[in-house]
Amino acid sequence: MKSGSYWNQIETAYNKVSIYDGPEIFLRDFKGLRPFIGDLLAAHWILSEFLNGGLLQFFLNPTGVLAPEAVLAFRRMGLFKISDVIQQAMGYFGKQYPRSRDERVSIIARNTGFEPDETIELFKTNPFEELDDELDMLGNNDFEKVYNIMDEYTLKNS
Repeated sequence: MKSGSYWNQIETAYNKVSIYDGPEIFLRDFKGLRPFIGDLLAAHWILSEFLNGGLLQFFLNPTGVLAPEAVLAFRRMGLFKISDVIQQAMGYFGKQYPRSRDERVSIIARNTGFEPDETIELFKTNPFEELDDELDMLGNNDFEKVYNIMDEYTLKNS
């Protein structure tokens, strides 16, 4: 990454904010961040997960705890279409988005007809495939433009 990039701003937060210890701890840690740092951290996490395994991976992993923050982050960066796709994906889980990983996994498993521990089968029936395609198209397949916008957002706010 470039010197002075968004990563230089979020590295400490990345190590400080726990996504692994449940929603309450995540929210406590996240609320302690400056808003623009939280935005960059949320955007970073969802992009990292998406580029590794799509929205399904994001929601199956602990990172899914920060989906609402990612929606807000992309809106604040002016990336409204990306924000809308994430918001639409969150709608899969019902009116009240479940921050609990176990709850998200149970919903996905129930809706696909598999058990929560049948991860490979869950990926074969990926309920987010169309949204993955849309998000990939918005990021022009490599998300370089999105990362550049994150760097610009960093410079504007730091």
